[in-house]
Amino acid sequence: MTNLINDLISVLEEESEIYKLLIAASKGKKAAIIANDLSAIKEATQCEFECVGKIRRLEKKRADIMKDMAEVLNEKESNITISLLADNIKGPESEKLRRTASNLKQSLGELAHINDVNSALINRALEYIDFSVNVARSSMGGAIYALDGSACPDTGGL
Repeated sequence: MTNLINDLISVLEEESEIYKLLIAASKGKKAAIIANDLSAIKEATQCEFECVGKIRRLEKKRADIMKDMAEVLNEKESNITISLLADNIKGPESEKLRRTASNLKQSLGELAHINDVNSALINRALEYIDFSVNVARSSMGGAIYALDGSACPDTGGL
């Protein structure tokens, strides 16, 4: 059981580090959105995708460890929680498990906040683009022309 606890702590610590990278990428994305730097947005988004892929692999490992713990404890997997494990183990692993889980929870909260802000910024940018297109369209009498000068079919409000 000690090996499983140590494996779980290791996976949670790895996840926590990747979430820190994800937070940094999301903060960079926020700055890029504000600066309208498409290249930086693309870079940040690529980093986010890479982090999410790593987190998915770690989550699978964590789920496998939790499944093994449930078998050892003769419990349903859904009944096994970090808090329950920390309450039932002795020694420094208990505190380390609690601290690691707490750090992870804090990172998830920070990431959710940053993602909410980024989402709002993106929505505002899209609204501005839509407004700009509508202004341009109305100033041209509603017609949009192709490169050859012919009128394009109605775009349905872009």
